[in-house]
Amino acid sequence: YRTFKLRAFTGWLFPMETRALLCSKREEIFDRTIGSISALNIASGLVLSAIAGACLTDPLEVSEMPEDEQLLGSAYNIMAATALTIQFLIVLHTTYMLLFIYGIGSNPILVYR
Repeated sequence: YRTFKLRAFTGWLFPMETRALLCSKREEIFDRTIGSISALNIASGLVLSAIAGACLTDPLEVSEMPEDEQLLGSAYNIMAATALTIQFLIVLHTTYMLLFIYGIGSNPILVYR
């Protein structure tokens, strides 16, 4: 951490949540991990529901748009579908992570072995 380049790299490599886990006591790691993954899962689920409501129920009808705006409408529909897919994958991944962590053992001591 003595040089700026290393600090910038480790700041990208270890975000705030990861640094908090690295500096935590052993007894707190399980609860902090579950808390951060649950927060990410809930936030991604809310973003997913907002994007899905806008994209799936009311996509832009490109054929009804003026000729010069059809490219923008197509780009919007593609970007919205991409964002929807990414949020869906984040929700699935964090749900799997929670199930995996809880599946290791109900006792946090089992996780550290």
